[in-house]
Amino acid sequence: MLNVSSYLSPYLSPWEIKSVFKGHQIAAWLSARELKLYIDGQVVDSVKPFLWPRKEVALIRGSVKEGDQIHIVEVYGRSGLLRRPKVKICIDNKQIAGDEF
Repeated sequence: MLNVSSYLSPYLSPWEIKSVFKGHQIAAWLSARELKLYIDGQVVDSVKPFLWPRKEVALIRGSVKEGDQIHIVEVYGRSGLLRRPKVKICIDNKQIAGDEF
């Protein structure tokens, strides 16, 4: 899970959320300028959010192929006034890493 000690300065350093899914490395990297999705070390999607949504919205997506099955990887982000953004990684609509929201 994502743990950040300072809520007053949320963008001082980048955060990384990681998990493994069926042998594939899945990571979301958040900085002041960009949110990136990595699958097996490769950037598959990114976004430069200026305003974070207040409701659950998939900001970036990718996919993992396992045999003949394709799994959808989505990174959701949410924020409120004067709060750090919350980020979670979901695969096939099930959370595998990140904040609870």
